Amino acid sequence: MKLTETFVKNYVEKDMDSIFKTLIRAQIGSRLDFQFLLSAGGRITTELVGLTKGHFIILRILAFPPNVDFSSFKASALGIVRLLLEGDDGICVAFRTEIISTITFPSKLLFLKFPTQIQTRELRNHCRVPLNVAASIKNKKSKSSTFDISGELIDMSDNGCRFKCRIDDNLKVKIKSNVYINFILEPGKSIETSGIVKNIKLINDHYYIGIQFIVLGEGASFMLNNHKL
Repeated sequence: MKLTETFVKNYVEKDMDSIFKTLIRAQIGSRLDFQFLLSAGGRITTELVGLTKGHFIILRILAFPPNVDFSSFKASALGIVRLLLEGDDGICVAFRTEIISTITFPSKLLFLKFPTQIQTRELRNHCRVPLNVAASIKNKKSKSSTFDISGELIDMSDNGCRFKCRIDDNLKVKIKSNVYINFILEPGKSIETSGIVKNIKLINDHYYIGIQFIVLGEGASFMLNNHKL
């Protein structure tokens, strides 16, 4: 398989903890689609207000199609929710649910049952290669802050990489930071390339930093191809 070939997988998750870990990746205010399952009507545009594991999800209605109004939202009505989780490993999530209740003030909100099963589909267009090699990132010239962080690259594609480091209360790297990445794929062959920080996730006692390459150098690209699964 070439690294630039489309690599898409579908998964069904039924474990409550796994479902919760997936859904909490959505930012408050993320756009979602809600579509009635057993009645006519287009997709309703909503945004995420909040969720409680195993209990409910709260959505705020942003727009109605012409043939749907708020009176259509009744307790026990079935629907499908779809959302896009962006990032270094973007996925599309869909699940069936039912309306628990609604309120109209101070805003039109839907309370939906927390799903017992979700379907996810990977959106990545680049095959990832697991690496787990020592690495460091540092910022390009900046008057506001400087940093040089040691950690490891846990995977890489032609498009970017994920960098892992221990928690630092004074983490200076920010979303959209321009950084240099230094790493070694083969003994005696140190590589430096540059990228833009796309996301930062805190999981247990580590930060996971998604970086999109600006240009992956020929040497890095060659060695990456030699390390593909």
